Amino acid sequence: MSLSKAVRLLVYGRWLLALLGAALVYFATLLDWFTPLDRINYDVMNELYPMAQAGDIVIVAIDEQSLRALGRWPWPREYHVELLRRLAEYQVAAVAIDVVFSEPDPEYPEVDALLAEALSALPITILPVFVARTASFGSALSEVAPIPQLQAAATALGHVHIEVDSDGVARSMFLQEGLGDTRWPHFALALARELGIAPGDLPGTHNTDISLAGSSDKGFINRDFENLIPFMGPVGTVPRVSFADVMSGQVAPQLLQDKIVFVGATAAGHVDNIATSLGQISGVEINVNIFQALRQHQLVQTVPIMTRALGGAVLAFLLVWLFTLLEPRTLLLAVVGIVVLLLGASFALFVKRYWWSPMPLILVLLLVYLLWNWLRLERALQVVRTQIALLQSEGRRRSNQSPLPRIERTLQFMQDLGLLERWQVQSSDEPISQMANQWRHEHGRSYCHVDLHPGNAFLELCWQEGQKLDTRQLHSLFATRRRPERHSASLPNVDLQLLEQAHREARHSRALTQSTMENLFSAVILADMSGSIVMSNKQAANALSLSDDHGVDLLGALKPLQLVDSPPMNVLLAELFSARSEGFTHEARIGRDAWYLCRGRVIDLEHPMLLIAFSDVTDLKRSELQRAEALNFLSHDLRAPLTSVLALLDSARKKPSDCIDDGLLDEIERYIQRNLSYAENYIYLSRLRHTEAPRQDECDAQSLLDNAVAQIYHAAAKRNISVDMVYADDSLWVSCNRVMMERALLNLLDNAIKYSPDGTVVTVSVSARDERVIFAVKDQGPGVNQAIKQRLFEAFSQGENASGGVGLGLRFVALAAQVHGGTVSVDNPAEGGCCFCLSLPQLVVGEYTLAE
Repeated sequence: MSLSKAVRLLVYGRWLLALLGAALVYFATLLDWFTPLDRINYDVMNELYPMAQAGDIVIVAIDEQSLRALGRWPWPREYHVELLRRLAEYQVAAVAIDVVFSEPDPEYPEVDALLAEALSALPITILPVFVARTASFGSALSEVAPIPQLQAAATALGHVHIEVDSDGVARSMFLQEGLGDTRWPHFALALARELGIAPGDLPGTHNTDISLAGSSDKGFINRDFENLIPFMGPVGTVPRVSFADVMSGQVAPQLLQDKIVFVGATAAGHVDNIATSLGQISGVEINVNIFQALRQHQLVQTVPIMTRALGGAVLAFLLVWLFTLLEPRTLLLAVVGIVVLLLGASFALFVKRYWWSPMPLILVLLLVYLLWNWLRLERALQVVRTQIALLQSEGRRRSNQSPLPRIERTLQFMQDLGLLERWQVQSSDEPISQMANQWRHEHGRSYCHVDLHPGNAFLELCWQEGQKLDTRQLHSLFATRRRPERHSASLPNVDLQLLEQAHREARHSRALTQSTMENLFSAVILADMSGSIVMSNKQAANALSLSDDHGVDLLGALKPLQLVDSPPMNVLLAELFSARSEGFTHEARIGRDAWYLCRGRVIDLEHPMLLIAFSDVTDLKRSELQRAEALNFLSHDLRAPLTSVLALLDSARKKPSDCIDDGLLDEIERYIQRNLSYAENYIYLSRLRHTEAPRQDECDAQSLLDNAVAQIYHAAAKRNISVDMVYADDSLWVSCNRVMMERALLNLLDNAIKYSPDGTVVTVSVSARDERVIFAVKDQGPGVNQAIKQRLFEAFSQGENASGGVGLGLRFVALAAQVHGGTVSVDNPAEGGCCFCLSLPQLVVGEYTLAE
């Protein structure tokens, strides 16, 4: 599969996954697919964020203590009469009795009247109503309410039904409920209305009809205003007192005065105990929580189902689309972040007492995450399989070939090179022991069992005298690589093994290419068509001072390369770029002394690349210059004086034998001396070029100057040129080769006399400045043109008034100064003439110069 096709499939898969995720969230919400998880989520939220506790509510509990004191349930109604009278004495604000007196007392009918009287004596009393199946009505649903006498005495009635989910946990209730009509308010709502604190508009899901009746039932329960129940905390959160203690007057008055009292059963094992989000809680305490939530406007309202379904679908579509645009690592972080964010949003809504469960959206996102990763991985594996198949078809899988022929060719090549006298290979399919790939050497022979994966080969090598290789070299020559193990095509690690093998081959090819480039004699730069360097070798890095070639601009890297007699580099590269040229070859320089032969061309690959290679030809160029010097020297400097001598001799032959004068002899002598001087300069220059470090001695600078002046004195005297010498006050010492340095000073003096008019003065001096010894030679000649100062010390360079020669003398002075760590310079003083200065390091002994 091509990469572009895989990308297209991923794009289609992105749309399909987004639509699938939206549809799953929509139907999961409508059909309550994840209701158990929604309930668990609500229970956790309920526990994390309880309501504020009520300080004015007390439960009068029918608990274990009361059962022990008053006997088994049900109790005589006289106990309830006595309780209500005590509550009236305590001046409670209201009493809600969660005990149903649905039948008259059969033994003492008058006690019902006393109970009604006790109810009437309290400011507010609420009695319960509930729906049940009773045998007296043919197992049909019926409303179970207090006897009429008690109904008339009570302030209000309210139903005490609490909705229990399919998992047996009570989480919701209805504010209005009744058979056929929602005429009964909830027990807590009836109390709130009597206290005047009930909300005007009832909260909750409106017009929800839930029938609990079967086909044989004669009625149905109509319910309205469903709400989820928040809790103040686990069982025991609401303050409570024992029924028996209140009846006997053992409770402190301040505990009950002006309090809202709920009366109900709390004893363990009582039928009225209900499982809730926070554990088993009695019905009366649940009613207290409902009352507290109602008056605090804390009842939890469920977000409408269509809002949840449509909003979740749209959100799922957007999130899935976003997920499919992210990288795997970012996607994992995004999924975790979105899950945390959705749970946080759900919790924030719960704090505001709205319930929305993100579980359908979270589970669908996790499912889509797995599907998308599977789809992306499958597409990636298909691309990898295709590429691996291409490598196999092109014959690039060398590891799948038997290494035995390669081993035999290697041994034969070693024998051809004269390393081996003879060799032998014995192959076998039998497995070998742990001695595999361990070389043994004895009596000029080497032995080894080589593991061929599978099979093995026994190698025996007989070495020529003195030609044996060491163990490390043999290991590198005959190392074999293990093939991937063959597995069933259904195993998932096959693709990974093939991919690893392909990567190993790619790394080998890359290392081979890089190693080959690093060992080339030429500097090589490979750049893409954007002008960025992709690869270069160390020779290029050293020549161009590249610290990091990756992404470096090609033109910027080639700036040090100065092309000679060629268009600029950008023009040459532009011709390559536009295919107007197949390549170029030009000379180039880096600095003053490094010469290169620069070549460039375009490598025609799938993506064309620019190849720039430049070879160091400095030695070749230097040899060419030296050859040119020699040819010029032979063709001009040596020939010219000899030609003049021949002319003088020919002229002398035409004269009588007694007419040869001294002037002719002097002229012949002058030409011969000039030839000798040229020859000596050439010899000294050649020696200096071919000597890396001439022998150096400690020399007195004044003596060097004296010797040079002594050698030139006769030539100066012939032209009536006087030589004035100026010495330093102290002795100055230098480390130098005496012969070479005297020759350099002699060349400077000879040059000064050559360009000085007759009867003038040449001044030579030696001085010290900045720990250097300065030799200065000043004449009264025409001076040096500023235009040729920079090339005056190169071979074949002379001043404008040159009288012959090829400039070897000054070239020798420059090279001699360079070898000794010194410099030479020339200047035209204001008073006229020319001044050459030769500077050498002053000889230092310890921290002090010899002059000190």
